[in-house]
Amino acid sequence: MNKIQNIHNINELKKFIANGGIIVDLRDATSFGAAHIKGSINIGFSLNSTTWLGTVVEPEKDILLLGNNRNEIEQSVTNFRRVGFDNIKGYLIGLSSWVLSGEDTGFLPQISIHTLKHVMEKYNNHNIIDVRSEDEWNSGHIKGAVHIPLEKFFEKELEPEFKEHISIICGSGYRSNIAGSILKSKGYTIVKDKDILKIVRSSQAIKEAPPLEEKKNFYEMQTTIITLKNTSARDVYTSINYLVSRYGKMILNR
Repeated sequence: MNKIQNIHNINELKKFIANGGIIVDLRDATSFGAAHIKGSINIGFSLNSTTWLGTVVEPEKDILLLGNNRNEIEQSVTNFRRVGFDNIKGYLIGLSSWVLSGEDTGFLPQISIHTLKHVMEKYNNHNIIDVRSEDEWNSGHIKGAVHIPLEKFFEKELEPEFKEHISIICGSGYRSNIAGSILKSKGYTIVKDKDILKIVRSSQAIKEAPPLEEKKNFYEMQTTIITLKNTSARDVYTSINYLVSRYGKMILNR
């Protein structure tokens, strides 16, 4: 990584941000949602990260990469340079130095389909923005949701009615986290009972389906499976035992 510095000095990092530099956070959606440097953009490390970086960040911008490890950073630098992102000025491994220095962090909630249902019931002005593709939208979507594909999400400002309660959804949480991080960088905040911005991670949440009560077993099973991704092996084992004991016949028939 020629000329790419490990910027662990907090003053240097703050100066980079103050000068208009962009922090691209390569961590997964859950890690970014739990804590991140305010103003950073979440483009999780993946085969598609290069494509989405080109969609939301201008190539001439100065960039600092934040990742989980050096290998992740090195691969990203190589991939991003191949598509014209030559102004990668530095990198940071994790948030430890930032947090231990007492700096503030941002928060982007990741919610389940159950929580989304409760939010919709509580707030009659709640907005759902679906950032999936046209084909995905046509295959099924939440009634009343607004469709803004991610590649068009940043072409214009959101309408006034989207200035308060918002949930952003996609198929896995990857694209909705990109959209959410962009809105957060533009000043959208997380304040109880006001200006709610949340990310829905379940692909099943985007299906236009009967009320949750009518498909309680199906949704409960689906949500449990989704949560396995970011849990320990012991929790996975416990959850699978629970699913088999309660829904074994249903699982075997799928």
